[in-house]
Amino acid sequence: MLQNDRRVAVGCWVLAGLPIVATFVQALLALVGIEAVSIPVIGELKQTLDTVEVFDAAGVVFRDNDVAVFGLFILVALSWLAVAVGMFVLEDRQFSYAAAGLVTVFLALFSLVYSPLLWEGVPALQLVGFVTIPVVAVGSIWVSVTAYEWTVTVESEVRELLTEAREQAEQARLEFEDTVRAAADAKTLDQLSEGAPRAVSAFDETTESFETTCLEIQDEADRLLAGGQPGSRNQLQEATQLRDEADALAPRDQAQSALDQFRADLAQELRTEYGTLSVRSEYGQQYAVRNMGGYNELSVPDLQGPPVQIGGSAHELGERLGEAVDSGTPLPDIALAVEQARTHIESMREEVERHESQFAGSVEAVETALSDTESALSRVEETVADRLGEMLFESRFGDEEPPFPTEVAIRERLDEAKADLHNCRFERAHRSAEECASDAAQIKQIGVFFANSVAPTIEHGSGSIPIPTDVGADVIGKMGTEIRQAYDVQYTIEGDTLSIDTADEQTTVTAETTETTTQSRSGGPPPEDVLYLLRELDRAANEGEPSETVTIQLGEYPEKFAAGEVTDAVESFCARQTKIAEVEAPDAEPGYIKLVVDDNESPSRVLSELCDRYREQFG
Repeated sequence: MLQNDRRVAVGCWVLAGLPIVATFVQALLALVGIEAVSIPVIGELKQTLDTVEVFDAAGVVFRDNDVAVFGLFILVALSWLAVAVGMFVLEDRQFSYAAAGLVTVFLALFSLVYSPLLWEGVPALQLVGFVTIPVVAVGSIWVSVTAYEWTVTVESEVRELLTEAREQAEQARLEFEDTVRAAADAKTLDQLSEGAPRAVSAFDETTESFETTCLEIQDEADRLLAGGQPGSRNQLQEATQLRDEADALAPRDQAQSALDQFRADLAQELRTEYGTLSVRSEYGQQYAVRNMGGYNELSVPDLQGPPVQIGGSAHELGERLGEAVDSGTPLPDIALAVEQARTHIESMREEVERHESQFAGSVEAVETALSDTESALSRVEETVADRLGEMLFESRFGDEEPPFPTEVAIRERLDEAKADLHNCRFERAHRSAEECASDAAQIKQIGVFFANSVAPTIEHGSGSIPIPTDVGADVIGKMGTEIRQAYDVQYTIEGDTLSIDTADEQTTVTAETTETTTQSRSGGPPPEDVLYLLRELDRAANEGEPSETVTIQLGEYPEKFAAGEVTDAVESFCARQTKIAEVEAPDAEPGYIKLVVDDNESPSRVLSELCDRYREQFG
């Protein structure tokens, strides 16, 4: 390698000096009148050269211009020596380069002095060889100063190159950022990131990569500058390479290339993201948003053409946005259009979700009511429960249509309501769903009536039960056969009242037992009636939401359980218990019993203990 090699520099300097010294000595001898032939070795060399026609002709030119040519010889020789002083003594790169330049100039003048040789008829080949000598000398001089490993003078050049590289990298980063910001500022990118996050992310990576390259060049320049005294040729090479890297940054071109790629990515993602519009419900069906007035089209001032059609086969939002990007619409305008479109669609989705939530509430009410009905029927004798289930859930009322709602009819109506919901006919869907919830509540009322009124009355003796309007006499009449067979009771309907009487033998036994029990309690209510209400409170505590308060409505039970003496007995017994914080049993309609247990107590556990305690006390 020619670079960083002192031996190559010395060898090239010596090679350049051979013709310079030889011609200088010959010219000196000729000028002082010494015959070179008389000098050993030199004389023989001169005789040999004189046989060459071009050197003979050159001697003639010298004799015609001996003083001028000798002066050039001196200048060339001094310049050649100055190169050596600059490299080997001073180690001054600039001085050495200047001396090499003088050698070049003086040798060029030397060649001009000998230009008459062109007209002396000298053979061309010899003339070319003669001219080659100074050319080789000049080339050797320049190879010498270039190959020499500089130390002192390279330091300033290294620092200059590193400083230049650092400044160029910083300027390139600023120009790149300015070009990018002019087309897509932070607000624009933030708006676009909501609609085209992948395109914005890729663009951010590209811009960050360029900025990172600029910062790496700056950091490397700082590292080299802080590394001590930069004076080696290796450091010069590193500094030159770093400066070349900074020169090649081309910030404006890189910024434009990044913006072009960003536009291409943005157009593609917007076409994909907004090419279709699918809004699905929790029931797995798609909404026909094209039917939503106020949401089925969008006017975007920044997009040319008529309002954009939203939803259905006419959905064209993605294509319109993509065309706007491809046509060169400024990115801030694209961002505003995307923001407007996104807000419009989000508002539409929120409206759909609001209606769906309201509809789902009605559906949940239906499911809860039907589930509660099944739970209520589980407390009724199996034969009676099965028949009620056939009527309420399967619509098997006989040859005629049931005069009350059934699950089959509710499910059909609910399916129609769901179809209206997904067709965005929200008001009609809500009305139907609410009617289904009301019908399901009526089914629940029928089941609860049999579980909480009919069955307890049969279990505890005869009685009259008012028939709620939501229940009606039809379903009660249809259940007469099953009730009589299951419980062996007399079961009659008079207007809006259901009367239940036990069979004759059973009635006599019950009456005797009741009389004995009543007498044993000093005229108080039958203990089994009080215990029954306590058990109902326990059941309500188990079935209801976790709470310190338990309430039962007495209107759901036979009249004898709403009698003042029974509720007074319940209230009196509960008030004497240590874990009961409060108990109410008012006489006024609608009639209820409310019981509140102490803090940190379980109502279910407390009421279970009360039932056991009452049974122990009263048998």
